[in-house]
Amino acid sequence: MKLQLFGLVGMLVACGGGGNAPSPDAAVTHDAAAFCGDGHLDPGEQCDDGNNTSGDGCSANCVLEAAVHATHASWQLKNISGSNAGCPAGFDTAIVISWKLDGSGNPIGTCSPGGTPSGSCYLDLFNCADGAGTTTAIPAGRYRTFVAITNTTGSSIFASSLSDDVDLTTANGAFPNDPGLTHGTIYKDGGYFAAAWQLVGATSGNALTCTQAMSGGVSVLSTVTGGTASADDIFNCTDGGGITGGLLAGSYTVSVSALDTSTPGLALGAPTNLASKVIQEPTTASCSPRSDCVTDLGMLSLSVDGL
Repeated sequence: MKLQLFGLVGMLVACGGGGNAPSPDAAVTHDAAAFCGDGHLDPGEQCDDGNNTSGDGCSANCVLEAAVHATHASWQLKNISGSNAGCPAGFDTAIVISWKLDGSGNPIGTCSPGGTPSGSCYLDLFNCADGAGTTTAIPAGRYRTFVAITNTTGSSIFASSLSDDVDLTTANGAFPNDPGLTHGTIYKDGGYFAAAWQLVGATSGNALTCTQAMSGGVSVLSTVTGGTASADDIFNCTDGGGITGGLLAGSYTVSVSALDTSTPGLALGAPTNLASKVIQEPTTASCSPRSDCVTDLGMLSLSVDGL
């Protein structure tokens, strides 16, 4: 914060003795013994906020610093049924990971809960049971943010949340970005499917845009193998991919279809079916190194009839 002291004009009125009053333009000048931290912008100073503390926008030697902002993070551990799961025994720490993104939205370098902090990787430790915390202020920018539940030293990870991109360019931010705490929820007994898609004409075999196919959405229907219980996640076609809601650990048949814009729920062609796709619990070895337990279905070609 830049501060300046403006002089006070003193006006003396002559009384009886005919004394001389100073000019109205006279100003009180600042003491020559100026120093950084006195709240006055003196020659050679870029700023002076009245203290000698760095990290608040004006450094201890009165040099302007890059803007810094913090993230308020929330997390919760649950079972797929919706009941609270609590922090697992031996995993008492929640690490909020802030991984800086470049101008194209790609993460810079590497950043993991057990990794080494750097100029693009910031790790803030909290008690798992607190369920929320505010990170230290970090340089302005965009960050890929998620929460990992670990042991005290961070050397062993129980599970991680899904990530959100948090914008700290001009102000403080929040994780997760959605009010439903979807990405801040860590499931103790399940995981997710991830899928990417492209639309293909059933007759021509040509790749199609969502507009050409008149598709407004994509359905990812996950049905328990050998059962009837299912969950249907609907995504915007133009997203090109997505991650389902939480699913109980087990085996599933997954059917993915492009949906008609004008008739909600109507598939534009035969679904792409995937059998025996498995959701793992966080503690299962196959979840590593993705401790958010996302099973990747890969790139799927979705058929569109009549094209």
